[in-house]
Amino acid sequence: MSKRRGIRLVDLSLGPIPAEVINLTLGLDLDPGPVILSRNAQKHALSSHPVEYPPCLPHVAAVVADPLNLGDDFKNGGKIEMIGRIPALGSFLLVAVTIERDLAGRYNVCSFYPISEKKIQPRRARGYLRRGFKALKQLRLRFPGAPARSYRSRNVAGMPKSGSLHTDRMACRAAGATLPPH
Repeated sequence: MSKRRGIRLVDLSLGPIPAEVINLTLGLDLDPGPVILSRNAQKHALSSHPVEYPPCLPHVAAVVADPLNLGDDFKNGGKIEMIGRIPALGSFLLVAVTIERDLAGRYNVCSFYPISEKKIQPRRARGYLRRGFKALKQLRLRFPGAPARSYRSRNVAGMPKSGSLHTDRMACRAAGATLPPH
């Protein structure tokens, strides 16, 4: 009688980390480098989310390449959350990525799973999640009356300065845009 073998998993290369977008959005200083989904991370995702794993796996690279929302995962230090809308799933996909590179210079996906908009909204309201800089840039392209300014400016009290995300959103609204909540 032969042994039945499980699924053979291999490390998956997901492309380069969008370091510029992450650095501008979260104020980090990440170096460029490739992102991988290791065998161990796949085993973790498969055991933690067995039903969601197969339909989500093909979309992980797309979320890493172009995240809609980015956040610092305060509960799990050393990781960031990248969230993208996946129409094929009918929901959003959260991808957790380490911000420290391994010995080979790669960033590692720790986990991924679907997340509802109902869970995203409170995180955005509390400031844990931010709209990715690339997404904001696309909004400005659609509404040319909005000024292209830095959005990381804060005064000593932590309030947005002129040229911040808050004032950019106000300018977009003044230009006639209907914006999603940040």
